[in-house]
Amino acid sequence: MTAKFYLRDKNAKGLTSISLYFQYNNNRLVYPTKQKIKSSNWNFSKCRPKSSYSGATELTTLLEKIENLVKEGYRKGLIANKTITNEYLRAYLNENSTINNKANPFFNSLDEFIATNKITKQPNTIKKYQTLKKHLLNFERSKRKSLTFDTINLKFYDAFLPYLLDDLNHVNNTASKYITTLKTFMTWTLERDYHNNTEYQKFSAKEKSADITYLTDEQLTYLNNLKIENPSLALVKDYFCLACFTGMRFSEIEEIEKGLLRADSLFLTAKKTKEKREIPLNDYAKQLLEKYDYNIKVYTNPTTNKLLKKIGILANFNEEVILKKYRGANTIEIRKPLSEHLTFHLARRTFITLSLEKGIRPEVLMEIVGQKDYKTMKKYIKITQTVKKAEVNKAWGKTEEPKRIIRDDLSDNVPRSFSNWLNSKK
Repeated sequence: MTAKFYLRDKNAKGLTSISLYFQYNNNRLVYPTKQKIKSSNWNFSKCRPKSSYSGATELTTLLEKIENLVKEGYRKGLIANKTITNEYLRAYLNENSTINNKANPFFNSLDEFIATNKITKQPNTIKKYQTLKKHLLNFERSKRKSLTFDTINLKFYDAFLPYLLDDLNHVNNTASKYITTLKTFMTWTLERDYHNNTEYQKFSAKEKSADITYLTDEQLTYLNNLKIENPSLALVKDYFCLACFTGMRFSEIEEIEKGLLRADSLFLTAKKTKEKREIPLNDYAKQLLEKYDYNIKVYTNPTTNKLLKKIGILANFNEEVILKKYRGANTIEIRKPLSEHLTFHLARRTFITLSLEKGIRPEVLMEIVGQKDYKTMKKYIKITQTVKKAEVNKAWGKTEEPKRIIRDDLSDNVPRSFSNWLNSKK
């Protein structure tokens, strides 16, 4: 038996369907995968999408799933002494595959979406997908609503958004994140012909800028110089400060090694974006890296954040920080000491904000931290009063007027002349 995939029309100018051709016992099954691709993106010798195709990994995974499934059905049929026919194999595929059944359950397709994206997405993104599924299941049970592709409409949106805000007490930005994720899933399934519902595209998922916090220049200097006896806390403090001085992500710290150092810069491949970028090292960063010989072992992100709060207490970061968030039309104030706000991501915000204060241009900063557009970067930036004052003074600063020398022996109501002044000196 052999299984291969072929294009329905290899000469098509646009998208063309991909079909499975399964050879067995001198018979051939042709099975539509419901997947489409341009012939220019297809590797005809390998019967797979070209590696340069943007969706190659996901599509290849789906095709391999279909291939494994038809072979599984064939073997199980032999073991059960069944007569293997096209009708049997097609029924087995339709029954066991959620890839090509247009009537497949909504949550089965969501499971498939999550499983497929595990190959290319970061763990935090997959966790977000899984949390969305949990919220949708709980929404279905608590509101006694059956979710299908057709019921994801504006009526659903009007019920699901209040559920996120009121029942789950999420703030607006968190609720918007799950609405955006749901729209991503609906688009993914729409493109694979699982449904033809486009009403979800009307869902609003705009985020509103929320307050953020960061360390000031003085606080960072103090923390960097702080002596801590506990080895674990000292280690976390050091690689947190390193991120404050470089803008590196948590996942990048453990990737550091001497071989990536060239001319006072580190050249890393970001796990999140998969792109190489140059990270210039200032003197503070170099001192920390040399301390560990460019080999820093990090704790997990949750453990790091837990230890950072202990470090904040040791550093006496006790000043109250007030952050404003929004739930519906209401403003929520969160009051905590700075030590409670310490997380590793705060290091990246600190680097960006302090770099702006020190005069680094936003477009240069975007290259350093690996941000693609200014809109994304603004989520990390809080323009401080220092920056505002510096910019205003730079634009509108006064030039000094010549100082007037007033002599005590010349009153304002006496006419002045050079001869009068000479006579007054005699």
